[in-house]
Order: sequence, then structure tokens, then C-alpha cells
Amino acid sequence: MESSLLIRGARQLVTLRGTTGPRHGAGMNELEIIDGGAMLAEGGYIVDVGPARRIENLARSRKVIEIDATGMVVLPGFVDSHTHLIHAAPRLDDYEMRLQGRSYSEIAAAGGGILSSVRTLRAASASKLEQQARQTLRAMASCGTTTVESKSGYGLEEAAELKNPAHLPVARWPSTGSGPHISGRARGSSGIRGASGRLRALAGAAHDAAGGVERPGAIRRRLLR
Repeated sequence: MESSLLIRGARQLVTLRGTTGPRHGAGMNELEIIDGGAMLAEGGYIVDVGPARRIENLARSRKVIEIDATGMVVLPGFVDSHTHLIHAAPRLDDYEMRLQGRSYSEIAAAGGGILSSVRTLRAASASKLEQQARQTLRAMASCGTTTVESKSGYGLEEAAELKNPAHLPVARWPSTGSGPHISGRARGSSGIRGASGRLRALAGAAHDAAGGVERPGAIRRRLLR
């Protein structure tokens, strides 16, 4: 049985109480902040939040693990819903060229773009990919991200694609396979077309073969098949 947890002394407790749907406009400012708040959790679930004096004096707040958050802000963890956690190298040159106004087609012609990620991932060993993913997860956690979606998609061939989810650092985490970020037809690659049913099931995004730019119409047609 998991121990109960009491987070006490928070200068601000951000509850985000209110609508359960997406927030927009003025609703983005409705954070429902409790000044001088505390939070009680049991069995991994939040069971009560409120002013520190009330929460700390509850009978169920005795014999708990306490975290002193005096002067701090307590808020829900960030959720990163789209990541390529398993990748070999960041495309920093691409970023610099984009800042200079270069198009995706120009970046691809210079050897960058998504296909450069494909090349580096195919060349990387599984152990290197796993080590880098662990480092990335630690960095994300230190910045407040507690939930990460991780997908495959940079391999564009069966062996490379299938080693992505297989080497996620924590096996119990759910993983999402979105398939390629470039069509298998791009630049003469047989890509997804010759892959097994397991891999074809990952195919979820269609890109313009020339520049690697998502076309909403192409994605819509693929989803409606």
C-alpha cells in the first residue's frame, strides 16, 4: 500500500479547478490558485486540497510523508503530447537556417531536414539511443514535465522503426507509434511500402515528398481510408 503524502506550506497551490475541457481566451486565466495551500494524496491520488490550516489539521493528514514546500509554487506536471524521444541528434543547423528565412526545401537540399534525422538514427546503436533518451527524460523531469508521449517515425525502415519503441528507457510506459513524418515514397525510398503489417500500422502522417511539409488534405485522406 502506498504511503499518504502531504505537501504543505506552498505559497501558491495551482489547482486548475473548473472546466474539464480545453481552455481558451479568458478561460486560460482561470487557474484557481490557493494562496498558502496544502495538498493531501493517498494511494497515488490527490484526495484533498485547500488552505494549509484546514488540510494539515485533518485526521488523515497524520502519519504521512511530508514535503515542505514553504515559499514554493505547487502545480500540476506538464504533459508533452508529441515527442520523438528516440532520436540520434538535434537538427540545430536546421533551426539556424529557419531563422535565416530558408525554406524547408532549401534545408533539405543542404542535407538537413527530417531525412537527416533518418540517417543519424539508422546509424546509431540501440544502447546510444537508450542512454540519450534517459538523459532527455531526466532533463524534462527537472523542468516539470511528468508525462511524455513518445513515438517512432524517424527510421523509415522496418528494423529502425521497430527498435524505437523496443528501447524506450522504461518498458512499462505506454508508447505511441505514429509512423513516418515523411512519405515512404520520398526520395526514392521504398520506406513503409515494403514493411510488414506491424510497421504499416504505425503509418499515420503524410508529408509532401519534396519538402517534408505536412499537407492537411493528405493526412485527412489517409485517416479516412
